[in-house]
Amino acid sequence: MQIKTKHLLTMLVVAGISSAALPAGAATITLGDLLFGFRVTGGTGAGTDLIVNAGPTGVTGGNATVFRDASASIPSVLDLGAELSAIYGSDWHTRSDLYWGVVGVRSATSTGGGNGTNGNVPGRSPFVGIAQGTSTPGVQSSAAPDLSGAPALRTNTSNAINAINSAFLTGTDTGVSSAEAIYLASNTLGGWTEQVTTDYFDLGSGAEVSNASGIDNTGLDLYWILNSNSGALDNGAAVASTVGVGVYQGSFQINSSGVVSFNTVAAIPEPSRTLFAGLGLAALLFRRRRA
Repeated sequence: MQIKTKHLLTMLVVAGISSAALPAGAATITLGDLLFGFRVTGGTGAGTDLIVNAGPTGVTGGNATVFRDASASIPSVLDLGAELSAIYGSDWHTRSDLYWGVVGVRSATSTGGGNGTNGNVPGRSPFVGIAQGTSTPGVQSSAAPDLSGAPALRTNTSNAINAINSAFLTGTDTGVSSAEAIYLASNTLGGWTEQVTTDYFDLGSGAEVSNASGIDNTGLDLYWILNSNSGALDNGAAVASTVGVGVYQGSFQINSSGVVSFNTVAAIPEPSRTLFAGLGLAALLFRRRRA
């Protein structure tokens, strides 16, 4: 598959960016940070995207590693209620046309962003949120994205995310809580709407989620798509057995107040352990009965 030329034209190089090089009040991003994107298809707020850095900022390898390596759920990642109300109206949480998603990547090149930084592998190993079939915190309820067919699939997706990173840097930080967020015109070249609603994401359907009953009935499964096993560092992070196939990391939910939470992978007993535990209990009961 050919890398999409229009996409390459819209992509700005973000490698080596530092907050010191940006004007005061500008939004900042570390390579590998997760960005949440919100948009509506009509009514109040139509034509305006909200893009928010998941935070914390300045984490080596990007804050996506915080969620990837989380040992416990995070009940309050961000509180976006005031910001969502200001843009999309006080009824934002009941709107069926409010879409949101989450993406992150360290580099659009195969070697950019360093090699093995904080358990990541060279660039084009994106993090993407896929719509949950049913909102089930910490339980995978979507099909893992499969970009194993060709490296160009991962390139296209990484380019799309990198373009959003670049568009984010053109905005002014609105200062949502401790996070960084910007308003962005939906027709911005390389912006959230322009990238997500085109064919730049080679993920198939599900890169965003909405619900007829409102946003608090939605969830996003977070996947890490390994681009290469070469140079990977095993620091406790899940490493994909198949390059290009998403590995489930947990899920994001948002409630009607605007609080975003992250729920780690639910602990499910291994069948073998469950079997041995059952056999052990049966043996103990048998011995007591004989006695």
